[in-house]
Amino acid sequence: MASQAKIDYDDEYDILYAYTGTRVRDSFEVNDFVIDFSMDNKVVGIEIMDASKTISGLVGKKIGAAVLSKIDRASISVIPGKDMAYIFLTVSAPGERAKTELRIPFAAPAIVMKAPN
Repeated sequence: MASQAKIDYDDEYDILYAYTGTRVRDSFEVNDFVIDFSMDNKVVGIEIMDASKTISGLVGKKIGAAVLSKIDRASISVIPGKDMAYIFLTVSAPGERAKTELRIPFAAPAIVMKAPN
């Protein structure tokens, strides 16, 4: 189940942050991502460093600061697997017909990863 998220983009440092507003207990950094976990181990935030380059690589087309600064809607969901969990960050901007889904593979014990409510 997907959880609605708020979006902040810092164009000076090129950091995109999606968060649910739930209190963060712990964070885990992997590559250009910082994943925030709640008290009950649910993913409640995703910070993407070097966002233009990282997101461009994930979607296969150039995404610049002008587009990232217009994102106004997002959701976070988690699909746990046997050895890997996938975090899905779905974003959209005004005037965009389609949503963009970012699939973030995350090596972690599946029992630790829970979908946000």
